[in-house]
Amino acid sequence: MALPPDFLERLRQRTDIEDVVSGYVQLRRRGRMLVGLCPFHGEKTASFMVYKDTQSFFCFGCEMGGDAITFIKNIENLSYMEAAKFLAAKAGLPLPEDGYDDRASKERKEILDACKEAARFFYAALQSPAGENAKKYITGRGLKEETIIKYGLGYAPDTWDSLYKHLRSKGFSDYILYKAALITKTSKGNFIDQFRNRLIFPIFDIRGNVVAFGGRDLGDRGPKYLNSAETPVYKKSQTLFAMNIAKNSKKDHIILTEGYMDTISVHQAGFTEAVATCGTALTDEQANVISRYAKEVILAYDSDEAGQRATARATTILKKAGLEVKVLKLSGAKDPDEFIKKFGVIRFKNLLEGSDTAAAYEFGKMKEKFDISTDSGRIGYLNEAVAFIAKIPSSIEREVYASKIAEETGVAKATILLSVTGQIKKNVRRTEKEEWNREKSVYRFLGDKVTPEKAGNLSAAVCEEKLIAIMIKEPEQITKIRSKISEESFVVEFHKKVFGRICDLADKGVDITLTQLSQYFEGAEIGKLSGYLAKESSFNYTDEDTEKILSAMKREKKTDKVKEMSDEEYKEYMQKLINAKKSKG
Repeated sequence: MALPPDFLERLRQRTDIEDVVSGYVQLRRRGRMLVGLCPFHGEKTASFMVYKDTQSFFCFGCEMGGDAITFIKNIENLSYMEAAKFLAAKAGLPLPEDGYDDRASKERKEILDACKEAARFFYAALQSPAGENAKKYITGRGLKEETIIKYGLGYAPDTWDSLYKHLRSKGFSDYILYKAALITKTSKGNFIDQFRNRLIFPIFDIRGNVVAFGGRDLGDRGPKYLNSAETPVYKKSQTLFAMNIAKNSKKDHIILTEGYMDTISVHQAGFTEAVATCGTALTDEQANVISRYAKEVILAYDSDEAGQRATARATTILKKAGLEVKVLKLSGAKDPDEFIKKFGVIRFKNLLEGSDTAAAYEFGKMKEKFDISTDSGRIGYLNEAVAFIAKIPSSIEREVYASKIAEETGVAKATILLSVTGQIKKNVRRTEKEEWNREKSVYRFLGDKVTPEKAGNLSAAVCEEKLIAIMIKEPEQITKIRSKISEESFVVEFHKKVFGRICDLADKGVDITLTQLSQYFEGAEIGKLSGYLAKESSFNYTDEDTEKILSAMKREKKTDKVKEMSDEEYKEYMQKLINAKKSKG
């Protein structure tokens, strides 16, 4: 069941979307809108819009959208109900005791409780005789007892089902344990522990809840590291190990390491601003999380070839998120853990303070590859340097680095900048070609799971979108619109659902807002609705305008061509659409 409409309206009135979003995104005013870099995908040009009049947001880049509840749901990885509770608590509103069935939140709570109990079990196992070898391993790595306690390190016994039996004895069901990724199923249908004979690293979310685990193998029967699968409470692409601690470090930078042990070792040395990804390469979402708490990232990846590749990739992602990037040169050690052990805390502190910018690091790597005292070496170095400089968005930075390369090679700065300009043009042409190839791909038209009928009925679908936006923005027109059309008037199934829900709420006397609708639709669906409002944000439709849209909608409605077409007919039809779009520019 849904939250009561009167509660949602009170919550909407007490919650300003600008206040909510500005806690996560730096916004600037552009006319009636607020604009910022999208926190849900990496971008250099702001395409994330906040609309005060409709209390909604929409990103024209990734098409994420919705109201304040939807924003908190996505940014904090919560269920709809938990997001509503989060905002209600801030607004000083008590949540209704009944009138809804909060199954998703109850399930999430049970999963969190199971993970918490599993963490206790693993910790107790580490302190027991069975965990002796695991204890020797971590103390041998230099971790102190207080560090082991602080980070809740544990041990998964070398048995098939010790954790499973323990958690069942605590009243957790097979369903919850499986959903929490704490157990797995054998080919015979039996449940066994996910982690066995492994050193366990609990993974916490920003709020300090145990949501997952990383396990280092202490034998030779599996991968070196095994990480929890994604669950309703754990999204790898959004989670950073130890961010719950690092966010409170009061530093303006974050140290990004490759693994759990590196992060813990750096923390133990007094640098609690360190974090690590959870068994995956750095993602745009993780970079956006970091950008909420710091302006700069110091990359402390391993010094081997794989670490250097990861550094180059992470630099690109972090810069897209608007972060300054520096790189540690771990001379004489393969990782931060080894460096601290060999050279001590003071040397590591000096290393942090003297860390190179990401660009200086890249140029240093290039110079190591070429002997610039030779013509061929100088040409190779210049070619790579020009390609790198061409990817830098700031013209000032390009000037600085061109001057640096000119001094090193004896080639005129103007010549280098001319080559950079040529490379930039090549990059632009390549990007345009790639975008066009994506544009003309058949899969682009088939990929829309919310409104797939739009591909075969473009004109009618656009009319329907406008009409739905009017019904939300200008609900006084709902009665007139309902008198002219019904659900069956729509071509797009999703639009039928929205129209029906709007009519149902209107019959109950509920004011139609995005907040009232958001609890009835999934993320991509509410994103569509927010997009419709965003595209129509600068228009105010009169009764006459609405009449014209209604007439056009009826005129353009036709059968779903796509379903009736053969493969060849479909390709021909799509090519016509592509050509028409291309001719319009």
